Amino acid sequence: MNAYEKLLYSLGGFVLQFADTERAVLDTLTRLSGVPEEVGKALFSGTRGDSAISLIYRLLEVRNDSHASKANQDRFKYAFDQFKAINEARNLILHHGFKDKASVTPLSTNERVALTQERLRSLRVTPELLDGMTSDLAKIEYTLAVNAITKGRETPSDWEAILRSLREPWRYTSPAQSTPRASSNQKRKNTPASGEK
Repeated sequence: MNAYEKLLYSLGGFVLQFADTERAVLDTLTRLSGVPEEVGKALFSGTRGDSAISLIYRLLEVRNDSHASKANQDRFKYAFDQFKAINEARNLILHHGFKDKASVTPLSTNERVALTQERLRSLRVTPELLDGMTSDLAKIEYTLAVNAITKGRETPSDWEAILRSLREPWRYTSPAQSTPRASSNQKRKNTPASGEK
């Protein structure tokens, strides 16, 4: 497998794990809302991960039970902050593709659509970066599963692997974006920085 094929292989694994994790976020929303699963499907079908997270936080504000405990809210925040960072990278990669496909580390950037320097985003994409995000997404899914398990659900057969994963640090960190000096009304320059929709 050459370097570009390895990149595409890692990208495929990342996309599949993102879908699984986003589904786990929606399952968590359904569980916390207290509606039957079929009702949750009707109400939340088509809800994206970031919107589901906002709804979960709103539900936690009004609930007065163990789900809304400070410790539980901290666990959600820990997982969801990382999900949001990965979601930004995912949107950049999937909505803007690669600028330099021949490169071993292609650049994903929104420079063609960013109106200002402040909105300019870019990310060098490597198999290691994608694999790190994939690993973190699995950890987020495990975090949500543990929350469900501790609320009376059945313990999965791979419980030890889940607990081991939860003790690991995040592998992906958002890259620092350049701090522009231009005013927010000034048009962007033609220099790559970072990606957004």
